[in-house]
Amino acid sequence: MAINKYTEQEFSYCILLDQKIKKSIGIVADLQKKQLERGFNTLDGILLNQEIELKNKRETEFSKLSCANKIEYKRLVETGEVLTDSAIEAEKNVLPKNTNEQYIYIGIGSVVLLTSLYIIIRK
Repeated sequence: MAINKYTEQEFSYCILLDQKIKKSIGIVADLQKKQLERGFNTLDGILLNQEIELKNKRETEFSKLSCANKIEYKRLVETGEVLTDSAIEAEKNVLPKNTNEQYIYIGIGSVVLLTSLYIIIRK
């Protein structure tokens, strides 16, 4: 298990912030689409400006907290753990086959050695 240089709360908060930013981007896009379809509406304009301001605040906080680095770090650690587990599992699957081959070679070597000793002793 890798040692995390960030706490689980930091990861959770950054992931939550990332999800909120994505949701805000969707809301902004929907409001802009409504404005294009229905024309400029004061209420939609106010909602759009508030959502853009909220999105910008979240993006600023995301940047200040280095959330992109934290999320990337977590993904790298998790990927490393998965790869390590996969390599261990693959090694476990290969080891019995190699052990069986070793026993076969030891057996063949023993037969050859005993046959050679028999031939030498008979002469």
